[in-house]
Amino acid sequence: MKMLLGGQRVDSTSGRTYEIRNPATAELIDTVPQAGPEDVALALAFARKGKVTMAALPAHRRSEILKRTAELIQQNFDCLLSLLVSENGKTLRQCRAELTTTQRLFVDFAEEAKRMTLQKQPPVKPRRAK
Repeated sequence: MKMLLGGQRVDSTSGRTYEIRNPATAELIDTVPQAGPEDVALALAFARKGKVTMAALPAHRRSEILKRTAELIQQNFDCLLSLLVSENGKTLRQCRAELTTTQRLFVDFAEEAKRMTLQKQPPVKPRRAK
């Protein structure tokens, strides 16, 4: 596995890695880059650029991105759940609650993002009663 920095999958600048193991079985899940100070500085620089990019988007577009993230979590729920359970040793119930909460936060933040500025939202056609 590689780190994702600036949209690119990369190794750590030091080249160091560490193993992620299932705490219950000691089974190797993956080997991941061990980030150092240089990697953290680079990640922060990309995050600052991303903040500027996101701030420039209209509120409704930011909302759409957050909503899409929530949808992807929901679509991949079982796979993410299995990964969480195997890599951190928590129970299925605990991981299900954490993942559900995470997905729900993205839904909530998507709604909140619409109200974070005074920008007008695209008009919504009223629904007609059937």
